[in-house]
Amino acid sequence: MAGLETAERLAEVSVREIKRIIKNQQQEFCYIMDDMPDRFGVAPLTMEEIDGIIALFRYSWFNRVWIIQEVSLAKKPEFFCDGFSVSFDSVGYLAGFIELSGLHGAIASKCSAYGRSLRGLSDYFLNRALKIQMVREWCQGSRSNLASELSSFDFTAGAKDDCPLGNLKGNSQSRGSVSMILLKLILWSSGFQATDPRDSIYGLGGILQHMAHEQGLTVPDRLKPNYEIATAQVLEMVAAEIMEATGDLTLLSLVKDPAQRTAEKVPSWSLDFRSVAGINHICASGFKSLTRPNASGSGSHTGTMSDGILTVQGLLLGNVAMTAESWEEATTTGLHDWIRMLLRMDHAYRYTRQSSMEAFWRTLVWDHDFAHRPAKLIDSTQVEHFVRMWMAGSLQSVERKHGKIAADKSLQAYHVLDELAAYMPDSVFPTLEQFKSLCRKLGLLPGPIEEALTYDQKAEWIESTRNKGKTYFSLMRSTLFFRRPILTDEGHLGCSCESVQIGDEVWIISGCPTPLVLRKSDTGDGCYILIGETYVHGLMNGEAVNNDTDWKTISLV
Repeated sequence: MAGLETAERLAEVSVREIKRIIKNQQQEFCYIMDDMPDRFGVAPLTMEEIDGIIALFRYSWFNRVWIIQEVSLAKKPEFFCDGFSVSFDSVGYLAGFIELSGLHGAIASKCSAYGRSLRGLSDYFLNRALKIQMVREWCQGSRSNLASELSSFDFTAGAKDDCPLGNLKGNSQSRGSVSMILLKLILWSSGFQATDPRDSIYGLGGILQHMAHEQGLTVPDRLKPNYEIATAQVLEMVAAEIMEATGDLTLLSLVKDPAQRTAEKVPSWSLDFRSVAGINHICASGFKSLTRPNASGSGSHTGTMSDGILTVQGLLLGNVAMTAESWEEATTTGLHDWIRMLLRMDHAYRYTRQSSMEAFWRTLVWDHDFAHRPAKLIDSTQVEHFVRMWMAGSLQSVERKHGKIAADKSLQAYHVLDELAAYMPDSVFPTLEQFKSLCRKLGLLPGPIEEALTYDQKAEWIESTRNKGKTYFSLMRSTLFFRRPILTDEGHLGCSCESVQIGDEVWIISGCPTPLVLRKSDTGDGCYILIGETYVHGLMNGEAVNNDTDWKTISLV
């Protein structure tokens, strides 16, 4: 009930602020709850309202693919709870307001101040609610409350449908346009759950028909629901349809980490649309001010498909030589391998001529800040605040889960901090003594009573530190879930999926906007399994390719 009442209270301000933020093409970062009156002209969220919001967006209802269609095509969908009702639009706008304003950070800080652990609202389908609302706005067209703002939002992650592939039968322009509608829906619905995997496609059929009709197009029979076709065949057919009709291999960058895939007997290059909440892609829908990656440059090579094999043209960048902790591992064990990776690098990162330290912290957030690529709104000071809080939090997590002995071992392993400080003067990591001093202040290590912070002082420190590093906090929240840093034998820094292994290969595929991690397959020479996309610092805009690039023909199985 409290969540719905909050949605109703903030309905007007939510729409107003969403409009303003999209118009300005700049996501905001409000990490202090008491700033709400000055920034948004509305009273701060109370703890009761925060609890209501968390309870509301915890419902798995928001994570079901069929709900997208039911809400998007309804005239006036409403929420009912204990005799109280509010429009779904109010709930969707609340989710959008919290996401785009950065209030999720203020909510997390408030919860931390009350001694409660909250790993961001991504655990609570907040982002799913926002996606449902955006699809609904798109379906409403000129009737949308955000009609004038939608033109400033990129629904296709930069993909174009003006270059149909190959020998197409019939009206190729129509085919490409229908497939582009489907691509938009896939980008916005990827990760929503369905009992039958085929419903990840078929559950969007009503929206596809509606939007095609609005544009005077006809949906071909092959894209209409047919439950007599096996799941693997449906997923492969849809992926092939979009790639062939649009002439774009963006879909390869959306392939899930093998650990997150659920569909069986599908080629590694085919999409599995179901995944856990929190996974974002480098090519994602967002502000049009954020330029699209273009690692393969202006090359016109495209893929060909036959018997479940996708043949493409690629350029090998190097082999994965080292991996470091993923978000989950870093949160629960520490950042030790991050430091060791930096110690393995040269002082300067040769692909951008930046210091390796700067290249590293830019890599972790794909060198963007929601509005600009390369990022303009972050600096090393913000990263320092983020790193210190994360290190302290992970040490506390180790002790809670594994005991004092394990925590002591984790702390001892941080002896590499002093090596890093000596090796890289611009390190964003503390020295070992600086880290120990922080731990004593937070009560994680024994020390003089006068050095330890009181309960209220700890809460104040958490809120202050989050606020000082708020931009980087928000960026990491969107880029590093289920990913880990990598270093290749050629010195490339990357941010890839969790399943990447030492020995995997990093390739640029002609026609695909992001580099990909591939693993050799035992099915034959030149055959690879697609593991997933990867960010490679300094090579995301065609820097590695030119007119003389020797593209190799490889097969994805």
